[in-house]
Amino acid sequence: MTASLDFETYSEAGFVFDYAAQRWRSVSGGQGGIMAVGAAVYAEHPSTEVLIACYQLPGGSLETWVPGMPNPAPLLAHVTAGGLVSAHNSFFEWLIWEHVCRRLYGWPALPLENTRDTAALVRAYGLPGSLAAAAAALGAAQQKDTTGASLIRRFSIPRSPTKNDKRLRNYMGHDHENARLFYAYCAQDVRTEQGLAQAVPPLSPLELDVWKLDQQINVRGVAVDVDAVRDCQAIVSALSERLTAELRYLTNERIQTASQVSEILAMFADYQIPLYNLQADTITDVLGNAAYPVHAHPWARRVLEIRQALASASVKKLAAIERTVCADGRVRGLFQYYGAERTGRWAGRGAQPQNLPRGNAAVAKCVECGALQSAPLESGGTFDQLCFTCVGGLEPVKWNFDCALAALHSFASRDVDAATARWGDVLGVMAGCLRSLFVAAPGHRLIASDYSAIEAVVVAALAGEEWRLDVFRTHGKIYETSANKITGIPLDEYLAYAERNGEHHPDRQKIGKIAELSSAYGGGLGAWRAFGAGEHMDDETIRANVRRWRDESPSIVNFWYGLERAAIAAIDNPGYTYAYREIGYHCDGSVLRCILPSGRALVYHSPRVADDVTPWGDPKRQIFFWGWNSNPKYGPLGWIEQRSYGGRLTENVVQAVARDLMANGMLNAARAGYNIVLHVHDEIVAEQPTGHGSVTELEQCMNALPSWAAGWPVVARKGWEGQWYRKE
Repeated sequence: MTASLDFETYSEAGFVFDYAAQRWRSVSGGQGGIMAVGAAVYAEHPSTEVLIACYQLPGGSLETWVPGMPNPAPLLAHVTAGGLVSAHNSFFEWLIWEHVCRRLYGWPALPLENTRDTAALVRAYGLPGSLAAAAAALGAAQQKDTTGASLIRRFSIPRSPTKNDKRLRNYMGHDHENARLFYAYCAQDVRTEQGLAQAVPPLSPLELDVWKLDQQINVRGVAVDVDAVRDCQAIVSALSERLTAELRYLTNERIQTASQVSEILAMFADYQIPLYNLQADTITDVLGNAAYPVHAHPWARRVLEIRQALASASVKKLAAIERTVCADGRVRGLFQYYGAERTGRWAGRGAQPQNLPRGNAAVAKCVECGALQSAPLESGGTFDQLCFTCVGGLEPVKWNFDCALAALHSFASRDVDAATARWGDVLGVMAGCLRSLFVAAPGHRLIASDYSAIEAVVVAALAGEEWRLDVFRTHGKIYETSANKITGIPLDEYLAYAERNGEHHPDRQKIGKIAELSSAYGGGLGAWRAFGAGEHMDDETIRANVRRWRDESPSIVNFWYGLERAAIAAIDNPGYTYAYREIGYHCDGSVLRCILPSGRALVYHSPRVADDVTPWGDPKRQIFFWGWNSNPKYGPLGWIEQRSYGGRLTENVVQAVARDLMANGMLNAARAGYNIVLHVHDEIVAEQPTGHGSVTELEQCMNALPSWAAGWPVVARKGWEGQWYRKE
């Protein structure tokens, strides 16, 4: 039996009071509160308190509790007896229960495994995760109260004093009318959550286990080298001051900070420099295009370089890590269950470990003492700089884990001049250090491994492309083999080149890798160009290579069209299941389900098929459905009608099946006693006490595939263990 619960809270977490200005400021420079510091830091902040708790026990009426009333005995008895408690984004309610209600009000412990989450249910059903958006998309009878945002601003966050009102917060006891509305708002949240729970299917037993593991991972968190984070932040702060001062000088004080987007664009317009936004991709394109008008104005080019530097991943992620570190030195709540639309893959939250940069700064190593530093410019074919330590000669090396540790060690001095002299592009170097800020706790070490080319294996297995499966069962050189299939150059020649030169043949990256990354889901010219093919070949050559890739992978091409035919047939004939190979489609009229080998279903709402034309003007029947869109390339953001086709259906299926394999490996590892702290699409990282666990054992857990994937060459290998997180 499950009770429903919703908290409304007050906290100063994420804000700091500026005594000089007599106002509260966000610690992030943007939104304060939970959005700035994350739910875990918010819950443990000493100012955090419960304002309202609304709950409903099975078969009971909806009740409201506020501090000062006797504790809600029926709810606490339900929890003590082992009853379940459901909330929307229940991680927050659990944290508030554990950090606030137990400490301030003496409530009993709420076991994490006894919580349930309606946000997980709606995400798994193909709906948006927010309570308001999910209820609206579903057309539920109970909708979220729209007055909530203004009430939260009034009561849940601190207020800046005014001349006539010096209060630093609004108390509900001083504003009875709005307090009454806040009580009603909280109660309506409970009704809306209950309506969603009744309207959508429950998680399967297997998916419930996956969600429970997700909650354990989010609560466990991962340790952070707090000292190293603060060292890096000190360097970033000093560099930011210098760059901001330079920005003001370049613009004659017209621009005061790099965040003044409209002012920068207006100034550029005054000089007839056309620029419509300052997004990262736009700046990269403009700076990389020598013909663009900005290059005629050195000051303008430098303004963009400064904006690019101060908005870099290293700056943003460092700040996010520092803000979200809990009192015990760990960051929590880094993963969103079912964060990716439909496929069920996880999304990153907070510092977002799922998109940490690998690091590609140019570095060199001293041939005498082994010290690392920035790679100097070449002059006449040879390096014209010497080692900063022993004045020895230098040789170029690829950015690696040793580089990250050397940089972090050097940043400990917090000397920005020394850092710049040694590393040059300090912020670029720092981006490559971000992984190594995640560490094992004292007395522990990290054990990690990842699946090799998991999506490429999955699409080959689902489509039955046997030559590709043979590659993965043997040498695994899929990029070289793909280049061989396209160019006709023998595979042995590619392998011999690497053996002879100590580096891969250029075709591996320029042809093979681009082909594999862009073609498996129906990508053509545009997809190849998006992966950089235009730098190496003209459009006609790209088109020819696309044709060769498809000719060499006919089973994958057939898979695209087979899935599309099955989906269209299911929409045309509700109540019947149509399949292509191991993938089934079933439509009940309002929902199209794609049934995966694991038994899990991907959900597409309000599906329909209509006559349409392709981008090339050919008539075809097009699949349309409603879903949550977070990718601008697919249309407006939000709950919209979208279209799909064989390639996109294949992408959904492959990523979903790869996710199911990953979830299986995670469950196996957890059952074997591995404490997972990070996972990134194909990688599992566990934190184990010294002397317990091994890479071999973790990989055995990951390689124990479910019965439906028996015989697939899905393999985790080449794992590592150590104190710092890294990418091998």
